[in-house]
Amino acid sequence: MDDAMTTVFSYLSPRLCSRRLKRVAFRVSAVNEKYSIFSSEHHLTKPVVDALAATATALQSVVIDRMIVTIGAVEAFCQLPPTLEGRGWTFDHFVLDETLLQLLPSTLRDLSISAGGSLKITNLHFLRGKMLESLAIQRSFISSADLAVLVDMAATLTTLDLTSCINISDGTLLSKLYSLRSLYLGNNRELSDETVLGVCAGCPRLQRLSLDNCAMLSPMSLLGLEFVQVNVVKVQSIGSWERILFRKDVHTR
Repeated sequence: MDDAMTTVFSYLSPRLCSRRLKRVAFRVSAVNEKYSIFSSEHHLTKPVVDALAATATALQSVVIDRMIVTIGAVEAFCQLPPTLEGRGWTFDHFVLDETLLQLLPSTLRDLSISAGGSLKITNLHFLRGKMLESLAIQRSFISSADLAVLVDMAATLTTLDLTSCINISDGTLLSKLYSLRSLYLGNNRELSDETVLGVCAGCPRLQRLSLDNCAMLSPMSLLGLEFVQVNVVKVQSIGSWERILFRKDVHTR
């Protein structure tokens, strides 16, 4: 889709968009302040990002405010110069879904996509073929069956955060992630003692385990700790328990 921004940018004078350009803001102001929190109808497209990447070779900062970023533009972001500072992304009203995540490179090792209401992820198909070392996917809507994708990367995956993934009712497949060192399962109220015991038996390298607000668990879950070299266990509001946070010496059976 062509957009007015594309047309304007294509006619920018080289003098105005020189190689010395360091900061660019794509911003659409709302006429009525009450609409300032919503996206405008203006699109940031691939031709705009291509032109910026080709011309502003000393670019340090790009700000995008109240614009719809097309998938083509996201693909073109990799062409922006290495002079960009921080490489951070903050999206207040950016919807992240599986289609966009299919663009992630196979060389990716660490991924954190915990983003509250903006995270529209219902499966892990976009991770197929990747060998992650750490994954944080809090508050997503993945199901128990989606954990099979993670089993394929069991040899490399050492950190996994599934906090508040409320659709995971059966964590049996987690016991196959034998390289895990840190596992966060807080607020998964369907998590059972059997799942935790299975994880402890199948993940002998586990060092950190979080089970906050897992209401179905009983003290029996902690019996599995004898199988692992866990250093830190964090438990809060499990059944009728008081808060527990303790460390123990590293040991293996």
